Amino acid sequence: LGNRTFDLAEGLESKVKDCLSFTTSDEDDIVLVELVRPPRDLTIFGAGADAVPIVHIASELGYRISVVDHRDSYAVASRFPLAEVVHSAGYEDFSSLHLGADSAVVVMTHNYLNDKKILQNLAGSSAAYVGLLGPKARADRIVAELREEGTLIVPELRAPVGLDLGADGPQEIALSILSEIQAFFRHTQAVPLRDIDGPIHSNGDRRACCPSR
Repeated sequence: LGNRTFDLAEGLESKVKDCLSFTTSDEDDIVLVELVRPPRDLTIFGAGADAVPIVHIASELGYRISVVDHRDSYAVASRFPLAEVVHSAGYEDFSSLHLGADSAVVVMTHNYLNDKKILQNLAGSSAAYVGLLGPKARADRIVAELREEGTLIVPELRAPVGLDLGADGPQEIALSILSEIQAFFRHTQAVPLRDIDGPIHSNGDRRACCPSR
């Protein structure tokens, strides 16, 4: 591949590009490299009724989903058949969860102390995205208390979680939350397509990656 070896490595390491193409050193062939990523992990703390549509939509988007709740009657696999793991456990030990650098977390227990404890224990995790459901004033209070207690706060906590879609009801709130997560990992501003100048599939689009010969 001649002097394009570095470009290949750079493309595969990129979190934005999913594929790249280039001409070989003899300029006779076009090489297409497509990066097939493993499923992204989504962990949901809180197994209430509003978590059900999040799991459903996230599954359609290809996420590997874990649901955690301390209540045995809520953390039931039959309520979340599309989740890979449903934990009935407390909020102290997250060692069995997938909280890597390419993962997302949504905290939605609807319990102030539980949410606070989860955020406290997430401070040392590598999760890239952490969102907290609930009013901004409530989130600000939790963050202020954690700081007073000397807890390292999760960088760029998304609170309230989600985009402003005028959401009303569990299904619409789930769409709002997953829209923000999608925009976060795709490094976009989630603006209307009509407001974008130029190609809308500039990164990762197969047609853009494989030009006609």
